[in-house]
Amino acid sequence: MNINRSEIPFPVSLVSKWSPRTMFFVDSMGAILTATTIGIVLPYFNDYLGVEIGHLHFLAIYVLVLFAYSFSVFLIKPTKWVILLKIIALANFSYCVITLKLVYQHFEDLTMLAVIYFIVESLLIMGIAVVEWRYSEYFSSREIIN
Repeated sequence: MNINRSEIPFPVSLVSKWSPRTMFFVDSMGAILTATTIGIVLPYFNDYLGVEIGHLHFLAIYVLVLFAYSFSVFLIKPTKWVILLKIIALANFSYCVITLKLVYQHFEDLTMLAVIYFIVESLLIMGIAVVEWRYSEYFSSREIIN
């Protein structure tokens, strides 16, 4: 199906040439990067962050589940991908809600560096979730298999 790219709304236009499979691959790579950062790197700098190691590990495990989901969908190559992309968009958004709730609950214990890190990370992931959701909405009525 030919799609007039000039009619594609922002932010979908940023990734409109990507296949759904590519969307899941990129999401999974972002998840593994986030899990590595939160679960392995940040604990080494906890003196500068003030975050409980258990909270970092909880968030890292949550993101590893998201990685496993996205990467599995990437490998499986389903034809009914729209709902699967919406699921990961909602899961990414829920990760941000959980993260920001933890920041709010433990604000007094966190350093400004930690607060800034988690807010910026959440904003980036929310942006990704919005792109994923809008991508799935836009292409849901079109035939894109890969």
